[in-house]
Amino acid sequence: MPALEQLLLGGKRDEDGKQIVRGNLLDGVLPSDLLKHSPCLKVLDLSENQLESLPATMFAKQPLLQSVDLVNNWLSELPPEVFAGLSSLQSLYLWSNRLFANLSSLQSLYLWSNSLSELPPEVFAGLSSLQSLDLSSNSLSELPPEVFAGLSSLQSLYLSSNRLSELPPEVFAGLSSLQSLYLSNNRLSELPPEVFAGLSSLQSLDLRKNSLSELPPEVFAGLSSLHSLDLGKNRLTKVPGVCDLDGVRCQFVIPLWL
Repeated sequence: MPALEQLLLGGKRDEDGKQIVRGNLLDGVLPSDLLKHSPCLKVLDLSENQLESLPATMFAKQPLLQSVDLVNNWLSELPPEVFAGLSSLQSLYLWSNRLFANLSSLQSLYLWSNSLSELPPEVFAGLSSLQSLDLSSNSLSELPPEVFAGLSSLQSLYLSSNRLSELPPEVFAGLSSLQSLYLSNNRLSELPPEVFAGLSSLQSLDLRKNSLSELPPEVFAGLSSLHSLDLGKNRLTKVPGVCDLDGVRCQFVIPLWL
């Protein structure tokens, strides 16, 4: 099928995650030459199947492929070179798989600068030993409330240089070991009063380069270990009492137009 531009073998789910169109029963590993005779392929949908891995050379002859959907499979590993050569790829959907399922000993995960626009709610489930997670320099505009649930060993979380405009009140709940939280260079205009509640180990909090104009009086309450708070390049005219506490180094800039 040399002229084929779309190959749709997947299914669909509604906004609540309920399956409305079933995929196929593709399982295990696909044949390495599945796409060999489709050099014009632009869209490939393999979602809602039971794929466990992909052949290393599966996309070797797909220079025009723009979208690959592998959502809701059983993928637990991918060959390092599997997406090499996809120079036209614009969208890659991998959520609701098992890519981190067997990584309970993983301590550091670096996902910065990957053009991620959203995260599945349970994407980090099972990473009980994770200490450092870097999601900076992506295109995240929101975070699922439970996305970091279970990461009780996490010490450093990097969310800088995304497009976050708000934070769910409970998004950091349970991160009792967190020491450093980086939220700079986002689009935050306000913070929920309880968003940092329970972060008793937090030592450094970076909120610079956002659009904060005021902060809830209790937003920093309970941050008993905080040593450094950076609020530079926001629109603040005053900061709640944490900056009056001994041992806390605060930085913030009053806008020049005030």
